[in-house]
Amino acid sequence: MDVTFEVGDAEDLPYPDASFDVVLSTVGVMFCPDQERAVGELLRVCRPGGKIGPPIGRPTASRATCCAPSASTSRLHQA
Repeated sequence: MDVTFEVGDAEDLPYPDASFDVVLSTVGVMFCPDQERAVGELLRVCRPGGKIGPPIGRPTASRATCCAPSASTSRLHQA
């Protein structure tokens, strides 16, 4: 499997709609000023029926609350 890492703006991904089968963000989105927009970009570039690994938590969250779903990730599960 070939993997490429690129640097970019999580709130304005430079890819066409439905470009990927799997979209993963492990820590990047939680540090974005506009997390809703960044999560929207993950949804936009993932193909219909694809898989999304959303970020969960906030950089200031305690260990006990870091895994609680946010409003953004709750909407992902409904999409």
